[in-house]
Amino acid sequence: MKRMFLFLVVLSSVLASATLVYPKHVIMNYGTYLEDNNYFLGEYDLGDVAPGQVIELVFSRNTGPNNTESSASIFWESAEVKPFPYSFKLNPKNLTVRVSVPETLRGDQKFNVTLYGHVGTIAPHLITFKVKVKEDVFSFEAPSSLEVVQGHTEYFFIKVKSSSAASDTLIIRKLSGIPSKWIDGREVFLGPFEEKTLKFSLTPNEEGYYPGGIVVERKSSALRDFLKLDLRVKPSFDSKLKAFSEGYSVIPVVLQPFYSLMSLLGLL
Repeated sequence: MKRMFLFLVVLSSVLASATLVYPKHVIMNYGTYLEDNNYFLGEYDLGDVAPGQVIELVFSRNTGPNNTESSASIFWESAEVKPFPYSFKLNPKNLTVRVSVPETLRGDQKFNVTLYGHVGTIAPHLITFKVKVKEDVFSFEAPSSLEVVQGHTEYFFIKVKSSSAASDTLIIRKLSGIPSKWIDGREVFLGPFEEKTLKFSLTPNEEGYYPGGIVVERKSSALRDFLKLDLRVKPSFDSKLKAFSEGYSVIPVVLQPFYSLMSLLGLL
């Protein structure tokens, strides 16, 4: 009787499958039965992730070969991850596993996810995921210099692309070498492999040259990206008039003798 029960468990595991629906769509139908009663479904490469990010893996709860409601008689009920910290939650259709990448890790890493059905109905299914933990998972396209007029609002764009299999939130509020209050900062959510173009406004209120940049922070960790931005603020027409009325010269040096003579004649 015990042998018959083990045979049924093994048979059900062979017929079962696992489907990853997020962040990549992968159907895992074939594997190897292991000595510890786990059914190994293979090794899959998720790609890049950054330290501190949380990888969200969403599996269909359906274990049927075709992963349709009618073909399944057994559903995934829980999950276990080793060696990374994790949590999971269920809804009627999906099993979501959240895997935290330690901030101290770098380079090629692996972690195992084991899916469980009801005890005695299906053997645990084990999947190995590979990731490359690296800091530079975001790329940016942004102007390296701007020339604007004092007191006027100018607009510019930053294009950001994520190569990470995990989501993250970027915080773009701080400037280096430029007063941060001049920019309209914001937080931007980026999903796995997502790309967004962001519009910013800049309103400088003092003329001058400001070599600096934009600081991009991350919610997932203390890592930062720096976007070089040299800002040249030209005086506005109003500021030129004010400078003239207060006695400051806004006339090119080569023309100053001529205008001085004109002023003298006007006093005669």
